[in-house]
Amino acid sequence: FGIDPFAEAFTRCARCNESLVAVQKEEIADRVPPYVFSTQTHFVRCPRCHRIYWPATHHEHARKELQALGMGSGV
Repeated sequence: FGIDPFAEAFTRCARCNESLVAVQKEEIADRVPPYVFSTQTHFVRCPRCHRIYWPATHHEHARKELQALGMGSGV
């Protein structure tokens, strides 16, 4: 069917399924661990539950799992 499982990957909150919105790094400085703040540059937040997300190694692991299942190119 030509469905790309990566097209909208990591765009919704894992807790409440709300669409995530980009947020400036400085806005969340007190909401993430110091190491994360110093090593990451891109953050998104759920407008409903205010959970913060960033692209860590779990993104790559999830992409590899989907690719191993034959689901899309992962681009």
